[in-house]
Amino acid sequence: MGFPMLPDDLSCYAHSGFVPLLRIVAASTETGDWGPSDADLSRLTRLLGHIAVTLLREGSTRELGDEGTELRRFLDGDIGRQLLVRRPVVFGEWSGLASLAVAAAERRDDSSTSAFVRSLKHAEPLLQLLAASEKPIARSELKAHLELTESQLSHLLSELERVRVLVRHRQPGSRVVQVEILPRGRACVAPAEIPGWVNPAVGAIRRAVERLANRERVAPEQLIAQFKQLGVPDGIAQSLTAALGILRPLRRIRAEEATYIGARTRATSRESSASLPRGYVIGG
Repeated sequence: MGFPMLPDDLSCYAHSGFVPLLRIVAASTETGDWGPSDADLSRLTRLLGHIAVTLLREGSTRELGDEGTELRRFLDGDIGRQLLVRRPVVFGEWSGLASLAVAAAERRDDSSTSAFVRSLKHAEPLLQLLAASEKPIARSELKAHLELTESQLSHLLSELERVRVLVRHRQPGSRVVQVEILPRGRACVAPAEIPGWVNPAVGAIRRAVERLANRERVAPEQLIAQFKQLGVPDGIAQSLTAALGILRPLRRIRAEEATYIGARTRATSRESSASLPRGYVIGG
């Protein structure tokens, strides 16, 4: 038995989001005789996939999050449990689409949250204090440490709590407000990880520059091979090698200039010394 309410032409749902299709599925199973055909499920899966791609391209962060959450909620309900038992592969595909939408929304939201935090004065120092502490910090301590007025701190905490980077709470029986950082807030102030190849690559560059300074030849292919052995990405390895290649003619020019300047300096010094009175010392 297929979905009695599933129309032959589903193109009208291509830009509608997940929810209208889920309502069709729910309405079609109200009788309790749930037995959709593989063909119907395939059509729905393809359309849900198309909707997911459309949301990723054109949907807002809120739309992605809302649609993904609705699909998850649907799969967690009675119909979803039946789908898991009867068509586990289809259940997995739909669950994957829900996770994709939610994850995309969270990633976009994290990026916009970081930008929002940077736009708030005193937000980063406050979050850095909370991130450095192993336990929540009293609101009064934050106020004193950051030297904020009551109004400034209240506004700042409200804004940061609204974007879910921290939370305020009281212990039972206590009047002290504690402020605790959340994972999203910790991510906003976490130092960027430096790739493991950076420091070894800097050492290789330093040695190459020293060789160039000594008028030694540095073969580009050897440099590239060395960078790759250190794990430097191909594009960066090529760029670094090209940059070091530019230093070679500059070094020759500077060496010639240094020879010329040195000779002129010595000549000028001799001429000046010859014109000075006997017994006069330069710098004396």
